Amino acid sequence: MFKYWTPNNIPNFLLATPVLVLSVAASWTFYAHNPRAIVAVTLPFLPPSLLPPLPDQVQNKGKGVERSQPISPPRPFLSPALAPFVHLHSALTLLLVFASHTQIVLRLCASDPVVWWYAAHLCSGPEGTAGRKWGRRWVAYCVVWGGVACAMWAGFLPPA
Repeated sequence: MFKYWTPNNIPNFLLATPVLVLSVAASWTFYAHNPRAIVAVTLPFLPPSLLPPLPDQVQNKGKGVERSQPISPPRPFLSPALAPFVHLHSALTLLLVFASHTQIVLRLCASDPVVWWYAAHLCSGPEGTAGRKWGRRWVAYCVVWGGVACAMWAGFLPPA
């Protein structure tokens, strides 16, 4: 399983790090935003009593204050309707990290729509925020890596 994890492959992992970091951040952001809605969409057969509490219920525990509906996401990327895509993306990311070559990571993970939806989510954030800065860095990385990968592919060089 970890035969590829050797010191000789550290440069390959460094090439794949931005893609993997953005992939993990996309999954983490999506799952952390509204766990109740994610569990309800993923496991619709669960009774409401087994679902995680709403954020207001945790803060106002014992005060009798409850919400009748989940908090609506302010951004399209955080919509619970995307749960199946993010589940698949998260499973693919874990599989690629632990059982694949970084060339495959760069091809599959970087072309996954969830990564691009998350990058758009970051880039469309409020001006001056850290998320917007990271979104712009991701776009710059893609432009640079796209040119380098084309040159490497033309010369039959790895990891293109």
